[in-house]
Amino acid sequence: YKQGYTPDGSKALGAKLGWVYGLALDANGHLYFSEFSNHYVRMIDGLGILHTVAGIGNIALPHTGLNGPAINATVAYPDGLCFDSYGNLYIASEKNEVVYKVSK
Repeated sequence: YKQGYTPDGSKALGAKLGWVYGLALDANGHLYFSEFSNHYVRMIDGLGILHTVAGIGNIALPHTGLNGPAINATVAYPDGLCFDSYGNLYIASEKNEVVYKVSK
């Protein structure tokens, strides 16, 4: 892939992305990935379209958005991703030294 940034609503095929680290599939087969260098967690839906799930694209500290929408959270250098059996997404943020829980 090519490094850079491709906006939401764009086709994932050929997209420019930040360093991709964590990968996880949800129960519907959507692919989630962390863009480590762009400070986002994104998803590719069944039609191959990109969507931001968490992060505001900057590394402001201290972390923000802990009790609000994940799309408004500061997710600095996200790396690991996983889902629990209830469909909640967990995001490890290396820089913030936290694990975010994104409730289903």
